[in-house]
Amino acid sequence: MMPPVFDLELAFKAGVIGGSVTFLLLFLARYLHLCGLNYPAILGSIITREEDSGSQMLGFMLHLAISGLFGLLYAALFYPLHGSGWLRGWIISVPHVMLSMLLIVVAALMVSPVRKNLRTLIPREYHVSYTVAILVMLHMVYGMTVGIVYTM
Repeated sequence: MMPPVFDLELAFKAGVIGGSVTFLLLFLARYLHLCGLNYPAILGSIITREEDSGSQMLGFMLHLAISGLFGLLYAALFYPLHGSGWLRGWIISVPHVMLSMLLIVVAALMVSPVRKNLRTLIPREYHVSYTVAILVMLHMVYGMTVGIVYTM
């Protein structure tokens, strides 16, 4: 049996699809007032040092690009596990969750409009534990989505 070939294009697309799914679920969570975190605004304002719609769009595009790169990493990690799938994607998402939580804290503490408005990052009407739980769930959904889309 031939060993599977690493498909860069499919891996990147799987990551972008996973990032799109998680973004839509984050949007839904924000709409339902379950989560107050505006991740695209945070990511974009780190670059532009402003909080405006352009920063949010830049943050969204960066989120998709980073999601594609993580898709490549997930695909590379599927090979030692001898295949992909939702369960393997979920397993790989656990360290991804930990890394993402660390980076979110670092991003919130950087010198940017986000730091100046740290109190509005998660408004008082949102419980912080709900936001953390939603972010953990979203990263696990990302891993499962990449595992399903990236078929070896």
